[in-house]
Amino acid sequence: MTVYLTETALVLTPMHVRFVDLCVASGFSCAYALERLGIRGHCFDPDAPSVQCRALTRLFRKMRLFQPTTVPSIRRAMQRPLLQYVGRPHPRPADVSEVEIAGVPCRRLVGPDPMCVIHGGGFIGGNWPGYAGYCAALSALTGRGVVFVEYDTDQAHATQVAQVAAVLNAMPFDVAVADSAGAHLLLCAHDDYAAAAEHTVLFSPVADPTCSSASFLANGNCYLADARDENGDPIGEALLHPTVTSTLLRSITTRVPQSVPPNTRVYASENELFADDARYLERLGATALISPPHPGGHFHAWPLWDIPEANATLRAAFL
Repeated sequence: MTVYLTETALVLTPMHVRFVDLCVASGFSCAYALERLGIRGHCFDPDAPSVQCRALTRLFRKMRLFQPTTVPSIRRAMQRPLLQYVGRPHPRPADVSEVEIAGVPCRRLVGPDPMCVIHGGGFIGGNWPGYAGYCAALSALTGRGVVFVEYDTDQAHATQVAQVAAVLNAMPFDVAVADSAGAHLLLCAHDDYAAAAEHTVLFSPVADPTCSSASFLANGNCYLADARDENGDPIGEALLHPTVTSTLLRSITTRVPQSVPPNTRVYASENELFADDARYLERLGATALISPPHPGGHFHAWPLWDIPEANATLRAAFL
């Protein structure tokens, strides 16, 4: 019998992608549970990272060898909505509506006096499925609604800045919240437009996308060397591969914001690549609260996750 092999195109439907994401999320959840079960020590130190936070940092470090390294592969990976399966609980679909503000697609989570949320994701990722649980946590904590800006992650940096500014100008907010690259877009919008909320809260903001700060180099080297303490907890950066991160950000923009909105509070960690970015914003007039460098402690954009450190940070920021 002769078997002829022909080249065929592999077509992944949304159902296939969802199935793959569910499998990956299940594996992630199992690995996270095993990490928590295996962690010992620090139990009676109130200043030490929680078991949940330590488990995540250890798991992130183990995954460092599997991160994509080219911009196209990074884009594909970051546009996957995996956080919808492993992040915080989502709001009820009935409480969320799709709206358009100044021509920009947004999601509105029901509640009075909505705050504006601008997502991170390295300028190319981040989406409502991944941030829905985070927005629900903000709404539950503050008793307010949320407007989530779905800026176009396939457009150039300048277009994204303009979209963020258009929403803020069209519907003035008294509170704007942003993390990571989303914080960079918000800061650039403030540089160029009249877009400014009465209060601005930034988590792990990217201020210098050239990735040339001392904290980026030092914590990045800890990541590449897989530096750990005697308990096996990561030292320095736990989540972001520095080479991958710099490759991505430098391919998008090298712009450094020159000002901060009034009443800006910045939350970052000494462990992060972007710790010095928070210090730079402090020199521009922001109030910066930087968590100390505990091994296995706060990782990049930790408030997105349902862990004790995240909830304590959200309470400090909004209550």
